[in-house]
Amino acid sequence: MVVVSVVIPTRNRSSLVGVAVESVLQQTWMDLEVIVVIDGPDPDTAAALEQLTDPRLRTIALPQSSGAPKARNTGVQAAQGDWVAFLDDDDEWYPNKLETQLQLIQTLTCPSPITACRMTVKTPRGEFRVPRRFPEVSEPISNYLFLRPNLIQGDGFFLTSMLLTRRQLMLDVPFQEGLKMCQDLDWLLRAIQVPGTELHFADAALGTWNLDEDRPRIGTTGQWHTLFDWIQSCRQHNLVTPEAYAAFLMTQVNSLASASKDWQGLKTILISAWTDGKASFKSYALLLSMWVIPPTPRRILRDAILQSPLKRWSVRHES
Repeated sequence: MVVVSVVIPTRNRSSLVGVAVESVLQQTWMDLEVIVVIDGPDPDTAAALEQLTDPRLRTIALPQSSGAPKARNTGVQAAQGDWVAFLDDDDEWYPNKLETQLQLIQTLTCPSPITACRMTVKTPRGEFRVPRRFPEVSEPISNYLFLRPNLIQGDGFFLTSMLLTRRQLMLDVPFQEGLKMCQDLDWLLRAIQVPGTELHFADAALGTWNLDEDRPRIGTTGQWHTLFDWIQSCRQHNLVTPEAYAAFLMTQVNSLASASKDWQGLKTILISAWTDGKASFKSYALLLSMWVIPPTPRRILRDAILQSPLKRWSVRHES
């Protein structure tokens, strides 16, 4: 029986998915299997995967497209390993990714560890590393993920391609099928509620997140209403603090509303943040900046700051 099962959901990425698969097959931890779940009819991807002859690779083709959560859950159900990791089809791992995380697991005492790592983010304008810090002891995960210390970028970060955890936890807390956005964050907020579950980070960058912001991904399509409904559900189920709720509204939800100049969206965000959350002055400043500064200049400014020598030094010396 293999130790680790790696699940890769894919659709219409025949030119990319092979690179992701190869980055798994080249891991220093070799006792693994790779399960690629093709999200609906996709003969080009199926043909590309047939060219890979490693016996550790399995392919599952779904009869119709149902989205990344369904594809990931299907892979988990078919997995044979005690541990499950995930990789998006346009991302890559460094060769020591799994071995490093498994070594971290050996040092932990919690029954159901969720392990993650830093990732190198590659954008059309350059690259930087995330997250810039790890959660503090007793810090609510929603605060870690959603509160921002400055007007550019939050310190916390979590991505499916970072994740390695017990298969049983994934069976007990599957991805929410039908959810169009924030699938990784939604899973983490729910999974961390399970007794004996803790989030731990390997203190190294162990993969590459290829962030082409103009390229659609099968798990990140939607409008501001989609994010608003999701964070409302999180609040109603006590998965986020009032501070995190307001911060998410005024950054993530507002980002989509401002991009489409939806003034009704702005009104909804402000009312909900005031009545149901606890918004800081910084959150109001972030909200205003998104309406004044267009998305592309904001991204350029973000990337320039995160690639600055000072930021690179601070991240390197956290490691």
